Amino acid sequence: MLYLNSKDIMRAITLDEVMGAVSEAYLLFDKGTCYVPERAFYAYGGKKMLYMPCFSPEALMTKILSYFPENYKDGKPLLDGVILWNDAKSGEILSIMDAKKITSLRTAAAGGLGVSYLSSPESKTLGIVGMGAQGLHLALFASTVRNIENIYLFDNYQKDASAFSAKLDEMLGRHVECVMCADPADLLKESDIVITATTSATPVLPDDAALYAGKCLIGVGSFSPSMREFPAAIWSKTDTAYVDLEYALKESGDLSQPFGEGLLKAGGVKKISTLIGGPILPPAKGKCNFFKTVGMSLVDMTTAAVVYKNALAKGIGQKIEG
Repeated sequence: MLYLNSKDIMRAITLDEVMGAVSEAYLLFDKGTCYVPERAFYAYGGKKMLYMPCFSPEALMTKILSYFPENYKDGKPLLDGVILWNDAKSGEILSIMDAKKITSLRTAAAGGLGVSYLSSPESKTLGIVGMGAQGLHLALFASTVRNIENIYLFDNYQKDASAFSAKLDEMLGRHVECVMCADPADLLKESDIVITATTSATPVLPDDAALYAGKCLIGVGSFSPSMREFPAAIWSKTDTAYVDLEYALKESGDLSQPFGEGLLKAGGVKKISTLIGGPILPPAKGKCNFFKTVGMSLVDMTTAAVVYKNALAKGIGQKIEG
């Protein structure tokens, strides 16, 4: 059995390979060649557990995540977890991987995919709301698919951009200017692309339609109907929501709530997979583009498959005797 920690995973896969794995997952899902059960979601005392299995002809994968919202008080990540990689024939556990890193990479790559198809190629400015590990990786992938020069940051708990900036420069291999914003409205005014990565139950961006004209908006944080990052105002600037999966309309409050309010119609929900391999669709004049990703276990599986294959080939990771 092979154990792969966060550093092992980063050594085993490139950013381009992660992007490719995410695109592959969306196309495989449309073909129906893999079994992707709905995630099991349990909550008790404000703490949550998610179980995300996936079956393919080659392997069985299960991602187990914990979400403890009070962890920030102790300086610990809100999310933690593992990925179990099983042989498809015997069920033998072949690998245990750090689920935080796989999740951060594949979610950020999904955001990067949205940026690559729904933003102007000339975009130079990026706004990130939520400066945790996920926000950092989102900045990394967005700055890879677009020549981002300035990043505007907002976070309720962090007020200093220096650590975020230094880590991003190290991961990206070039310098990008990072600026803290006093409030999300300032961030929105300065940014061509805006990505949210929070666990907020209420919108983190201002309810002012004029601020959204020409923007590419990527929603990452809301993964339950009670969570919402975007205000009603965005729906006066677009009638289309691109999603990774149809059930995003049910799972994310960023879609289920405006749908219930009559702001979003079912016919306005389109899958991001329909754009793969096609032309870039930047925002029309005076309008915005919106992509909401809730994630699915098949994306974890295709990403983990590349990590596992490369780790074996390169001798990366720690072998554990069962």
